[in-house]
Amino acid sequence: RDFGVQVLMEGRVVDAVVDGNRIKSVLLDGRKEVKGDAFVDCTGTSGGLSVCKKYGHGCVMCGSYRCLVFGDRVSMAGRAGVKESDQCRPDGKPGLISAAVSLHKASLERGLRSRLENEGAVLVPMPENLIDYSKFEKIGSVGLREHQEYVNLVNIGPVVKCVKLGYLSVSELRTVPGLENAQIEDPLGGGKFGFIKLVAVTPRDNTLKVPGLSNLFVGGEKCGQVGGIAECLVTGILAGNNAARAAAGAELLELPRTIAIGDYIASTGEQAGMAQPAGQGLRMGQGPYFQTMKQKGFYNPDPAHAHKRVQEAGLAAILARKV
Repeated sequence: RDFGVQVLMEGRVVDAVVDGNRIKSVLLDGRKEVKGDAFVDCTGTSGGLSVCKKYGHGCVMCGSYRCLVFGDRVSMAGRAGVKESDQCRPDGKPGLISAAVSLHKASLERGLRSRLENEGAVLVPMPENLIDYSKFEKIGSVGLREHQEYVNLVNIGPVVKCVKLGYLSVSELRTVPGLENAQIEDPLGGGKFGFIKLVAVTPRDNTLKVPGLSNLFVGGEKCGQVGGIAECLVTGILAGNNAARAAAGAELLELPRTIAIGDYIASTGEQAGMAQPAGQGLRMGQGPYFQTMKQKGFYNPDPAHAHKRVQEAGLAAILARKV
């Protein structure tokens, strides 16, 4: 607002008005029209209710989308006529199942809660009868089959996150030592599997512009098999910067493959729509691409290492330069 940006809270886009190869405007729920010179679609690839019913096990009342309140997710790129793709499970069914479940911290056994607060993360062995390796092929999370042998608890502040759990009923979860009184905080459906994601991946080039449309860009999971906070941040920032460039008639920015972000964006673009090993999304900090980062010499805990690569690429402060 300080910079003159008008923020439309709960301004859900439901349609796009296209003229030739340009989006002229988008229509909000309630049919209010918002015109613009360029647009960025960060609507994600998950849900809504209709998708979770068709490809999952119904609505799980997740805390992420609130479809029952706001309506199903609508892809702006899709409404503009772009043909989108989905990631399929080994059985051919579209979409992957969300992997994480959050628990009320106070509902954990006192000793386990104390360990979590002191250590940050705790692995609790899964009862043998609950180990299900088939979940690994269905969940949208980078991990190992061995992760299904444990309840992976992480203290994230107000709640405890069960990483890579996939799905487990409340009654089953409460047979795990220390979780006898566990209460699921998210999703509120309480063990009715998870929401469905990666069903609306948008084609794009390495500037994150959508082919066939001169003024539409995408960020986050719309870019391909992209997942994770850092990944959504870097793609969203680049998409926003290039949207401003497109609106100003300036040359679009494509990050070179000599820096990690540029190589990551190019790699995910090359593999968009391609089948990946089960549960192996492309994230920068874990899984297959993390190995690629190390092999190419991108990974170094010293920030000066990254600064040097950016400077050598002629990109120092590139996002701060006036378009």
